[in-house]
Amino acid sequence: MRGWNRGLAGIVLGAAVGVAAPASAQSAAPRAAVWVAAGAFLPTGDVFSDAYGRPQWPLIVQGEVRIAGPVGLFAGVRRLSRDGQTIAEAPVAAEASYPLELRATNFRFGATAAWGAGRIEVAAGAGAEYLTGEERWPTADLSSDIAAWGVLAQGSVHIPVWRHLACLGLIEYSWLRAQPTEAGLARVDLGGITLGGGILLRF
Repeated sequence: MRGWNRGLAGIVLGAAVGVAAPASAQSAAPRAAVWVAAGAFLPTGDVFSDAYGRPQWPLIVQGEVRIAGPVGLFAGVRRLSRDGQTIAEAPVAAEASYPLELRATNFRFGATAAWGAGRIEVAAGAGAEYLTGEERWPTADLSSDIAAWGVLAQGSVHIPVWRHLACLGLIEYSWLRAQPTEAGLARVDLGGITLGGGILLRF
């Protein structure tokens, strides 16, 4: 009887450990991530492309947190610094070119969802973004502030390389129509497609 009791106790203890182990592993699974990416930005607006060329090279930093299953929230920042040139529509003498400088920061937030496919994870998200920046004409000592609300959609692939570190492939589309603060200037399409890559850290 004593041996039978010991055997029963061993079975109960083993079952408890077996149930607790997956629960502990699940609770310890990373629920947040931060990634940094850079890549080629292809503007969809002709005016923007003519003045600053394409592709352009923004830097994106984004944080994400899971809130329910595969669904989470994200917030991030995108920074673009670009030098370009414009051509006066009605120059006094001959056609003249003027240097331009653009410094723009996008603050974005939204929802995301991720699905695993073996060791690879695929994620998709959508949200809103706010752009604030300045365009300068250095030789003329003029500047114009830029501000706009827009929407974005993004997709990414995460390939783990070491523990909680992964490589990231990114595709992103943004829709932005900026209104310069100077009177008489028309809205400018600052949106486009970004193709890039970076690194992702889970914690």
